[in-house]
Amino acid sequence: MPYASSRARFALLQRVFAQGRSPLMDCLAQMSVLYEDLRIETFALTANEDEVKRLDCLDHKYRINYFLRRSIATLLEFRGCLIKMSRTEEFRTERSSSFNPDAPKSRKSQRELFATVSKALRFFDLHHALLKALRNAVGGHFNDMAAAQATSNVGPEAVGRLEVIFDNARRGAGPKLHYAGEIAATAFAKSLPGIKPRQEEIDDAIQMISEGYAHAVRSAHALVILFLWERFT
Repeated sequence: MPYASSRARFALLQRVFAQGRSPLMDCLAQMSVLYEDLRIETFALTANEDEVKRLDCLDHKYRINYFLRRSIATLLEFRGCLIKMSRTEEFRTERSSSFNPDAPKSRKSQRELFATVSKALRFFDLHHALLKALRNAVGGHFNDMAAAQATSNVGPEAVGRLEVIFDNARRGAGPKLHYAGEIAATAFAKSLPGIKPRQEEIDDAIQMISEGYAHAVRSAHALVILFLWERFT
């Protein structure tokens, strides 16, 4: 039966990332942080209520909406990082070397890894317009333009809930702004195509982001094997 195994290596990060002297290594350092950000954001976006119970202070919809906004911003940053990396001289040289007809077998075996990165770039290019529109609508964080868009478009039937906890001992007292989720969702939904019902389009956006995360994971894995694994020795 197949089983997963892991191996760990350690190295001085100054040597691995060339102390700022390699554009490719700078991009890989950026990718590393964005990759782990995406791991957290996508888990929180897709996890069930039991897995992230403490995050759902209001309800699971607010948590989903928050991490939806954050993951869109991170995916766009990841795309920009991939593009910049793919244009570095170091990346192009390594890629050309692997596709050289006279390349040794060890080099040719890297072609699939480079192809994985190319597939990710094509995916992000295909969905860039929508990702950018969504990012601009909510600004990554919820800015004043997003708030104005929400308040001018909130549905006439939308009912908000405000809860205030009064505790004379001043432990855990304060407001719970349940209506904030509806405001955030309204701003987000205004940047969607508007062809399907709102919740269906939000679900489609979540699916697209999940696919984007999958491409990010596969391309990050490929780049780690191509450029980092041997440097950790």
